[in-house]
Amino acid sequence: MNTRDNKKEVFDKSKKSFTNLKKKPNQKVSSSFIRSFFQLRKENEFLKWTLQATSGSILNSEEIETFSKQKGKVVVIEEEEQPQPQQKVKVQWKKFLHKKQPFPDNYVPDSFLESLITNEGVYPYKYWPLVRGTSVLIQQICCVVIFMVMFSLLYDGAISAKNLLVVEFISSAAAYGFGSRYGVYSKSVPDFSLILRLAVLFGILLAASPVLHTLTYTISTDTIFALVICLLFVHIGWADYSLAKESSQKLGALSVNSGLFVSVLLASRLPSPFHGTSLICFAVGIFGFFPIFRKKLNQNNTVYLKFTLFMFFLTCFLLCFVSFKLLLLFTLVIGFLTFVCPLWLQYMQRYKFLISGPWDEALPTLRGPTSFKH
Repeated sequence: MNTRDNKKEVFDKSKKSFTNLKKKPNQKVSSSFIRSFFQLRKENEFLKWTLQATSGSILNSEEIETFSKQKGKVVVIEEEEQPQPQQKVKVQWKKFLHKKQPFPDNYVPDSFLESLITNEGVYPYKYWPLVRGTSVLIQQICCVVIFMVMFSLLYDGAISAKNLLVVEFISSAAAYGFGSRYGVYSKSVPDFSLILRLAVLFGILLAASPVLHTLTYTISTDTIFALVICLLFVHIGWADYSLAKESSQKLGALSVNSGLFVSVLLASRLPSPFHGTSLICFAVGIFGFFPIFRKKLNQNNTVYLKFTLFMFFLTCFLLCFVSFKLLLLFTLVIGFLTFVCPLWLQYMQRYKFLISGPWDEALPTLRGPTSFKH
């Protein structure tokens, strides 16, 4: 075996020994191994070996250091961390549609239901505020009942058309004075322009009374009363019950038009055109102008409740001239709507379950006077 093969054999043994040393860091290095190592290093200067040891391993480094000083060589012992297996970095899912992420389109994170909110903005109802809130509906029903009572009295001849016009004038003046006292109207005396507009309106209705009286004369009475009942339900159901100053024009217009159409239908059942004119004028006042007065009166809660009681007792008084059974039925209906329905609503609120979360549409929060107009 020549010298080259001998060196290669020593090189292979040294490499194998260092490999075993890395696997078993507590193993001691013998002197013969160190001599072979330095002999190989001396003869081959280009070959640079470095003893490697993991942190915390026990090596017989004193032997190596002593031998290296005798030969005039220095052996460098370096600590090198063992290569750790690569750990997969967990990518956190983010709710960005514009960002590409390593998740499928139908991916649902585990934290999806953590942001679930139930009954957000739902406050428990209180009984007496609900009772006070029914006053708007009670007043609307009272207006419908009063109108039908006046038609019944006109139809039976218990009251004349002139007396009904006098009642309309007195009630309008009383309402205006009542409103001026409690700040509904800024002036104690109405403007001349307002009185002039009302006079023109009455003149137009009086001139058109023959046409309005015979407009639905050919329709049978049963059909007239069936339409009247349906239209009165439309009037009550689509009335503007909002307590804000700004009324809903769509709902208010539908309710007023249905009420006025009821008066036109019933005018054909009255004995004369003048009776029809007085009934239509009464409908214009109670279905057209009276809701505006009631909405303005709502600014004072105490006065509004007292006015509701006044309308209830006034309706009961007028029903006494028509039928005691209707009076009892009216009282039971008002009592059910005023006291039972709020209690029912308060009981049913416990079953309300409103779910909201990040899947809902974003609602813009406006700051300042800017607002969206549809």
